[in-house]
Amino acid sequence: VGEDLFVGIDLGGTTTTVGLVSPLGEVLGCQSFATRVERGHTAIICEMAERARVLWQEHGLLSDQIGGVGVGSPGPLDPMTGVIITTPNLKWKNVPLLDLLTQQLGKPVLVDNDAVAATFGEWWMGAGRPYRDVVGLTLGTGVGGGIVLDGKIHHGFQGIGGHIGHMVIQAKGRRCSCGNQGCLEAYASASAIAKRAQEILAEETGSLLHSIDGPLTSKQIFQAANQRDHLACQVFDETAYYLAVGINNVLNILNPELVVIMGAVANAGDVLMVPLQKHLSGMAFSNVCKKTQVLFGSLGEMAGVIGAAGLALHHRRLDRF
Repeated sequence: VGEDLFVGIDLGGTTTTVGLVSPLGEVLGCQSFATRVERGHTAIICEMAERARVLWQEHGLLSDQIGGVGVGSPGPLDPMTGVIITTPNLKWKNVPLLDLLTQQLGKPVLVDNDAVAATFGEWWMGAGRPYRDVVGLTLGTGVGGGIVLDGKIHHGFQGIGGHIGHMVIQAKGRRCSCGNQGCLEAYASASAIAKRAQEILAEETGSLLHSIDGPLTSKQIFQAANQRDHLACQVFDETAYYLAVGINNVLNILNPELVVIMGAVANAGDVLMVPLQKHLSGMAFSNVCKKTQVLFGSLGEMAGVIGAAGLALHHRRLDRF
């Protein structure tokens, strides 16, 4: 691969980040822009390409010094063709992202799920570096997932392997954004945490959260839990319980060495991890629980950019472009 650099793009419904990444996983520069979904896919893809060009030109690079471009996108999508099948937060349907970006940049492009990219980033350069088998969970507006087995992404038959957020953990449970009932996403996402706190607030008194005007956020609930607020602690304990149910299923089916937790909810730290470990140790086979690591990611908001660039690099090394 030589000294070629790679572009990693983390495409989000609110913000898109474009990064220039070395083969050693260092982010040499990055630019973020407001996605502004209402512009439509053509304008957004044009801006992704323009930001990438500006980045490598700022570093005095020519196009032929860029080894490839990786994009982490919300799904469902087809990682083989790079077509975004349908994604509610972008309002895209059957958009050939890979082909359109290749036309714009004249570089080989790889497209994968955003949570898969973040998981790959943590496996390649973050908390997952010592491990071969890693399962990632991104806890944000929704719950995403990625699976790396023996150093390779597991996509499954139709490319939707790793959609851990849509594992049903409560029969006939809460309604999920996907339309199903009882998905992990309906219990462990940032939006689910806020919704649950709102429900309990209506029934109980004496919480710090009662003094907050407007819609609650998971960050406010975490801050209250940090101050030992009983209601906020109850919400995080419930969240940790359901997350433990989901992780226990992952342990029993895939038996990975590491489960890495990423996304906004991971910022809760011990407020989430302490009850999670407690509930998990009560469910999982004891030898599995003792030997499997459950850690927060170490790359923060750059996991998706680093992972997308890393996927492009590995693709290039395998001569798959």
